[in-house]
Amino acid sequence: IVKRGCVHCHNVKEQQEIDLTKAGQWTRDRVWRFPPPDNLGLILEVDRGNVVKEVTPDSPAAKAGLQKGDQLRTLKGVPVHSFGDATYALDSAPAKGQVEVVW
Repeated sequence: IVKRGCVHCHNVKEQQEIDLTKAGQWTRDRVWRFPPPDNLGLILEVDRGNVVKEVTPDSPAAKAGLQKGDQLRTLKGVPVHSFGDATYALDSAPAKGQVEVVW
């Protein structure tokens, strides 16, 4: 029987954590996983996850010039169509530094 469906990113990450632990390569720095876009000051719409619902004042998003109603095209080079896409893109972003945003 062949089933088709979605493999959830968090399940893949959990297995990667297990593999790193078994190999003795796990570190606390690797815990940074799936940060929400609101860490950048971006609150996305629920039904249209690439549309900015709100921008937190004085946040990195506000400083970049993002505004309510803007449509995200890419985040860190990853096409954004949903909230999940945005968190996936931020998963590999540095904890500090810059992230390219196209809107």
